[in-house]
Amino acid sequence: MANLRRIWDYVIPALLSFYIVSAWYVATFEIGVGWLLRTKDAPVLAAAYLVAVAIMMFAISNAYLRLLTTPANHSIPAPDPPTALLNRTVPFECFSEDGNLEACFKGRCSGRWKPPRAHHCSTCGVCRIGFDHHCPWIGNCVTSRNKGDFLVFLLLTPIAISVASSMVITQVSSQFKGAYAVSTTDPWILENWWGWKWSWLCFGGPPGRYLTAVVLGYRELQREHLRTGGPADTELGAMAREPSLRLLFLVLIGIVLGLFTIGLSIRTIYDVGRGLTSVDTMRQAGLRDGHIKPRLVWIPSSPTPQVTQQAARNANGEDLSKGACCEVLPEERPYDLGWRRNLISLWETVHSNAHNGQYIIPTLNPEMLRRMRAGLVLR
Repeated sequence: MANLRRIWDYVIPALLSFYIVSAWYVATFEIGVGWLLRTKDAPVLAAAYLVAVAIMMFAISNAYLRLLTTPANHSIPAPDPPTALLNRTVPFECFSEDGNLEACFKGRCSGRWKPPRAHHCSTCGVCRIGFDHHCPWIGNCVTSRNKGDFLVFLLLTPIAISVASSMVITQVSSQFKGAYAVSTTDPWILENWWGWKWSWLCFGGPPGRYLTAVVLGYRELQREHLRTGGPADTELGAMAREPSLRLLFLVLIGIVLGLFTIGLSIRTIYDVGRGLTSVDTMRQAGLRDGHIKPRLVWIPSSPTPQVTQQAARNANGEDLSKGACCEVLPEERPYDLGWRRNLISLWETVHSNAHNGQYIIPTLNPEMLRRMRAGLVLR
């Protein structure tokens, strides 16, 4: 299964790159030059449209290229934990009640230490710091390092699609309705498609049945156009003037991509604002349902002599002079620093340094830490 996912990691980015290039070409030459400038003779509108398309398509291409060129070994932790974690002198999320760090034995990790807020990617076979999810769109993992670029790409996609299709959406809608009308009156389509009982099962069930009928209607409109002596569709602007399946599919795919990226960007901003990753969100649900064990945080002893003395031993006689482990409550978000700071940190490399592999210990929720420290003192 992992090998199949790796294949998709190459196929999907190639297809998406091809779509972006095709859409850029059609918007520039077919719509901007052929349709607006030559056919409609609207030089000002054509110039404004071409400038807007150039800006948006360059922006989205640049954002996507940044994601595609993210190194395959990004966000992989250094071989050894930092000294502060080994000496337990700072608060950090730990694996066991004695404050030990977690080790990962999956894939290529082979018992390597697993940093706080890291997660193992089953597709790549390694643990990554700040892991959010593995994205086949970019053939790589989305982590704290490239999540800002990923969100920019999500936000730009519906804007770029709206700009590129704005001048032909009415035309495409009219052609779509005309093709469907033809499909319901053409004798051959009525007999061989609508009258075929298996058409309900082909190409995605009922939705595919109607979409295929529209495609057949387009083909009939194109034949009728040629029979009546219309110009060849190889001329610039013909794609917008006459029924074009290529333009139809570019617009339909764009609408699907636009809706998907809008939903995903809203979800991403919502999670980031609360200090969560996709993995954290699933873990929160498991904690509330009691399906997974509570998360633990190591709290080192306070440097204040009074607090250290009070927290030296708890009611069970446990030595707390060096620190203790505390459970994270189900409703607490360990890495939530407030929505403003969370969003600011999205643009920073807060967990790892891309150049020297230095691991930076993620900052924990200050309110949660205050509660835990107060609990240790009261014990």
